Amino acid sequence: MQTKAYEPHIDGLRAVAVGAVLLFHARVPGFAGGFVGVDVFFVISGYLITGIISREISEGSFSILAFYERRARRIIPALFTVLTATLAVGAVVLVPHELTALAQSTFATLSFASNIWFWRTIDYFSGDQHFLLHTWSLGVEEQFYIFFPLALAFFARANRVAVGLAALFCASLALSVVLTPRMPAASFYLLPTRGWELLIGAMLARGRLTAPPWIGWAGLGAILAATSLFDASTRFPGWAALLPTLGAASFIAARNSSAARLLSLRPVVGLGPVSYSLYLWHWPALLFSRQAGLDGPAWGMVALLASLVLAVLSWRFIEGPFRERRAMPTERLVKLTAAGLMAVSLLGAVSLSGLPSRYSSEALQFAEGSTDKPWSSIRCEQTPCVVGHGAPRYALWGDSHAGALGEAVSLGAGGSGRIIAFNACPPVFAFSPTNLKGRDLNECMERNAGLATERAPVIILAAYWPSYLEQPGFSEKFKTTVQMLVRSGKKVVVIVGPGSADRDLPSNLTQQLRWTGGFDKHFARKVPPATFLDLISTSGAKVVDIGEIICPEDLCPTTINGRPLYFDSHHISGNTGRYLGPLLAAPLASASR
Repeated sequence: MQTKAYEPHIDGLRAVAVGAVLLFHARVPGFAGGFVGVDVFFVISGYLITGIISREISEGSFSILAFYERRARRIIPALFTVLTATLAVGAVVLVPHELTALAQSTFATLSFASNIWFWRTIDYFSGDQHFLLHTWSLGVEEQFYIFFPLALAFFARANRVAVGLAALFCASLALSVVLTPRMPAASFYLLPTRGWELLIGAMLARGRLTAPPWIGWAGLGAILAATSLFDASTRFPGWAALLPTLGAASFIAARNSSAARLLSLRPVVGLGPVSYSLYLWHWPALLFSRQAGLDGPAWGMVALLASLVLAVLSWRFIEGPFRERRAMPTERLVKLTAAGLMAVSLLGAVSLSGLPSRYSSEALQFAEGSTDKPWSSIRCEQTPCVVGHGAPRYALWGDSHAGALGEAVSLGAGGSGRIIAFNACPPVFAFSPTNLKGRDLNECMERNAGLATERAPVIILAAYWPSYLEQPGFSEKFKTTVQMLVRSGKKVVVIVGPGSADRDLPSNLTQQLRWTGGFDKHFARKVPPATFLDLISTSGAKVVDIGEIICPEDLCPTTINGRPLYFDSHHISGNTGRYLGPLLAAPLASASR
């Protein structure tokens, strides 16, 4: 088989792609759209692998078994190493429910279906706590390569490669555009709405296009623009993903441009070969460092440097030897792969229980706080709930904090009511929040618009206010909303919470008790800004401040009756809600008059 000439600018593009992803995950300012690095990888993968398969088909040497063997040599050794290391460290430092989740996602990753598993299991609160979350992209790629080589061979026999690839591309892109605003999680994680990105690379390889030099800079600029301009509020993939993917294709095609020569420099190209191992190592390293309390961009960069060291070692001693057929014959590869699969599976099976024997009963009680969600948080978020019978006396309206507070408010307010909660969507008319994590911004505004006709005489607003106060236009829209409700004859009450504990309380308290024998009894209350309190009062609403109820001297308890105050870092637990409910009765009654 004739070997294609090495294209160093592609290794340089790999370096750009992995760098964008790493800086995004490390929360470095200016890289809010760094997640597009994955899309660049998809284009590169489609381009390189289609080129190899096409040459083999034209030479009559294509073998599906040989193709899968190459994929195994490329993907499996480093992946098994990272899975084993992550499980081993997790078995030491993770609390039971975290270790169980890690084991479950390990089995999903082993089957190259982690993208499907994360789509089905990740919720609003836990998306960035999964140590193998980044493997979703491997799932998409490997699912794509299950059918793509056969499809390409079929199209080649029918002499319809261009038509076939174009048809698949158009169908996948259309599905992505349609589903992204309607089913954003599915569109983000699943192959049918991501396949077109790999097909861009495939069509580029088949077309053997060479673009003029200026196209190289335009392509690189498109990638960098997406990296800096996109963020969690961007509807993605859909139309938005065309910017980085077409940018990547343009850069690859302009192989003779000065932009390509820039990314062909040795310091840049050197990062390309280790990009796969670096991608695998970086996310567990970042999360383990955050578990240890080493958070923030500076510590994130330290974790990334550690990941780079691990990646270089992994590439040198694991990836390299396994990819060389002379150093690793097929028979030996199969045996070692089977042994590695058994080892990872055994370690994963042992970890499924969460290994609770590592902890004392008191520590386990803290750990169980992560599942101690109020019934209202489980039942009423995304779908309004009715409490009691008869005409509602109050409506609790807000984001996930309204859902978490629903049980406490129902106990404190008494009588019938409604709970209307939508994650990351504040109770404000005609406002588009910037923290909806890729979900449809219009859905937030549409849900809120329906509250203009709410019949309950008392409207209770609850939200995680600190996340909105600095967003453009929030204060004005909040004031307008309250004034509209007051003019319609409503009594408006705004609930202000104690603020975030900065770290996940159940896990943090569990680890403190395990490793030090004690735990922090309090955390400093985040006092709401005076400007926000003034905004509430001048708008015509009244305040019920939970911090004044449970945080004497601005020190909030980390536990209530021996259980964590929150089920994460800032949403009250079911135990706290039942404790807080009776204490809210008098303040709510007073504010509702």
